[in-house]
Amino acid sequence: MITLEEIRKIQLTGGTTYTVSLPKKWVRQYNLKPGDPVYIRITKDGDILISAKKMEREEKIAEIIVNKNISSERLARDVVAYYLAGYDKIIIKFKCDMQKHRLFLKKFVKNKMIGLELIEEGRNYVLLQSIIKGSEFPVRKAIERMSIVVSFMMEDAINALLSGSKELAQRIIETDDDVDRLYLYLVRQLNEIVGNPYLIGEVGLKSNRECLSYRLISKSIERIGDHTLRIANVVLFNNISVPEDMKEKLKSLADELRNYFEKSVEAALNRNSELAHDLLDELPHYKEIQEELIKQLLKLGDIKVAMGLRIVIDSLRRIADYSADIAEIAINLATPEA
Repeated sequence: MITLEEIRKIQLTGGTTYTVSLPKKWVRQYNLKPGDPVYIRITKDGDILISAKKMEREEKIAEIIVNKNISSERLARDVVAYYLAGYDKIIIKFKCDMQKHRLFLKKFVKNKMIGLELIEEGRNYVLLQSIIKGSEFPVRKAIERMSIVVSFMMEDAINALLSGSKELAQRIIETDDDVDRLYLYLVRQLNEIVGNPYLIGEVGLKSNRECLSYRLISKSIERIGDHTLRIANVVLFNNISVPEDMKEKLKSLADELRNYFEKSVEAALNRNSELAHDLLDELPHYKEIQEELIKQLLKLGDIKVAMGLRIVIDSLRRIADYSADIAEIAINLATPEA
């Protein structure tokens, strides 16, 4: 494999045609001969990619054999793995009557994976196929959508906590499926780019460096969604009532952190390092408020309430930390490559 960078000069041939010679080792490596075609693609940045093979993505098909010893959860994990690896079709073959697996799989795919559809079903098999392309739902757009959903979840979570609304808390749990679907979709798209860099322009990115950054951003947003879900679970399962003298502080902190999160995503998507630095400078302020609330918890006479609110405050702290992580990535993205 040739990996060294070479510098070659442009030649003018016949007074009108510009040419650059190909490295002899590369030509021999791919057994190319005079008259053989090579394939050229111009990227959005103006770079030219030359390949000895067509820059077309071959269809990838996976097969999963299910027997009576395989649980529905294990089957789901295998489907997710093939989905994230970029497979276009997943054929699931059943060695015995697996009606329970079928019903579980249909619901799981619908709730957790964007663009993966059950398109064919027989007595002993199910065929899942990816029907969405990265160009139809690019990475940046998916990040924006994911952050909007999580922001609404954060708002609903604190309102559910303060009002004790189990209905609102339940809605957050259902909405978390949307966050998971977007996260898995993003990982799939970014994994595909690693395997086939020619696709990078199709999903709206410019470099491999961006792939890693957006992978980390999507994970931080997904984790913020998880901690928002923890707050909703406190409402559903702890049956606590927030003391009146803490409601205003909790509401104010949650609203500030929601704004903090939204701005961190804005800084990352716009590569705004100034905004990112300002956000990171604000982080100690939120930690001070959280410490004050914890001290207030220690004075509560109701241990159950104190334990439930401790989970809430810890989740808010983690939301602040993950938002700060996104802001740090924004600074990295804004820094020119060496």
